[in-house]
Amino acid sequence: MTSGKKLSAFAKFAWFALAYNIVVILWGVFLRASYSGDGCGQHWITCHGEAVPSAPELKTLIEFSHRGAAPNAGPGGVNFAGGVV
Repeated sequence: MTSGKKLSAFAKFAWFALAYNIVVILWGVFLRASYSGDGCGQHWITCHGEAVPSAPELKTLIEFSHRGAAPNAGPGGVNFAGGVV
């Protein structure tokens, strides 16, 4: 049974931003729990001195994917906050 109400574009974006941030947080928890935090070595912003790892191990893939996903969480939150105001 449906109520017939549709979500506005803002509400859809808000739910997407919330879900995305939760996934990024949980991925960060997994990163820490799996001891993959040093998967790219001591090199920031590169990964073992490379922009894209050429022969990555599993822990390198875990950290590198989190590095790629985490910066996208911030703009979603800022856009959401801007839409509320």
